[in-house]
Amino acid sequence: MPCAGAIRSRGLRGARCPACLSEIRRSWLLHCILRGMPQEAEALKQDPSAIEPAPKAPNGFRVIQHFDSFEAEARNWTLLKQGPISVSQHYAWLRTSAEFLGREQQLHCFAVGGLQPAATAPLMCNRSFPGRLESLSPEGLLGPTDFPHSGPSTLKEIVDVLVAAKRPLLLKRVLADSPVVAALQSGFRGRALIRITPVAGYPWLPLQASCTEPDPGLTEPARRRAEALGVLSFEIHCPTHFELEALMHEVFSIGATPQDECAFFTRYAEATARSGELRLCFMRIDARCVAAIFAVDVGARLWLLKSASDARFNDCLPERLLLQEVVRYAAHAGRRSIEFLGVDGPCVRAWTQDVRKCVSVAVYPANLRGLTALAADAVGLI
Repeated sequence: MPCAGAIRSRGLRGARCPACLSEIRRSWLLHCILRGMPQEAEALKQDPSAIEPAPKAPNGFRVIQHFDSFEAEARNWTLLKQGPISVSQHYAWLRTSAEFLGREQQLHCFAVGGLQPAATAPLMCNRSFPGRLESLSPEGLLGPTDFPHSGPSTLKEIVDVLVAAKRPLLLKRVLADSPVVAALQSGFRGRALIRITPVAGYPWLPLQASCTEPDPGLTEPARRRAEALGVLSFEIHCPTHFELEALMHEVFSIGATPQDECAFFTRYAEATARSGELRLCFMRIDARCVAAIFAVDVGARLWLLKSASDARFNDCLPERLLLQEVVRYAAHAGRRSIEFLGVDGPCVRAWTQDVRKCVSVAVYPANLRGLTALAADAVGLI
């Protein structure tokens, strides 16, 4: 195993100890062979120095590591508020995620371009693991990671910052067609191993004003069964601060929600209610809530993050009936799509077969931290 003092944070060409160089090359070569990466393996055979040292980080970058600083600065960043951004790269989501970091995690938000950044990489460092940077999102609530940026050149700058940091990187869910994937491959080429793995995507529905129920033969009988039980009604709220607590209580009352998830959505609801982006959707029978959907209106898209229904009313297909009203609402409001980030199942698949394909990206730089991350992942410790 290479000695830690010889590797420090240098690449192979910067390492001084011949034994360390040899060990790193052998480890990387073995990994390339086992992982079915013939081009990388051949490059190391032909040129043992094929792993390049990291570039110098661009001037004017900074790393925000404290929640108070992030809250004070990022709330004014245009990159996190405007454009067709993902909900998980929107300020309210990132702020709530940063607030909920555990004792073993620390905020690491990289930014280039001054007080109004031209690019940013909102990440966290898992202290229980040796210096690995990971997506800033609670476990189990993995929206697609992205690096908000104003253009290709600024995306390259933020990737150069990450390359210069020489830390392992794990993005657990990234859109497969995101420019971030290609930028990371280009920036780390010759300096680290990169593993890109397909992971679960999520459904989405492109909208038109004329969107209609795909199978009324199911919903119409369900609607009649619901109406036979009492007065059927649907509500879509953009709640004020004063309305929020009672409505959120109804959302959580009809489905089993883990405590951590409940706490996250409560804080997130407070933030999006203040900005006017929260949408709480309900189906009621005689004023009793039998189905609910938690959604946010961000980037000209309606993001469905959570749904629940009362199992005692399953014969009425409450989630399907409510989704029909939500689709109609979003289409009439001129939204471009519905993104089913936290909602799936037969009622969703009846509307769409389109899926946003996603991948995970793992980066192992040529240093002791990278080798440790590689070894841990290889034996399934993470």
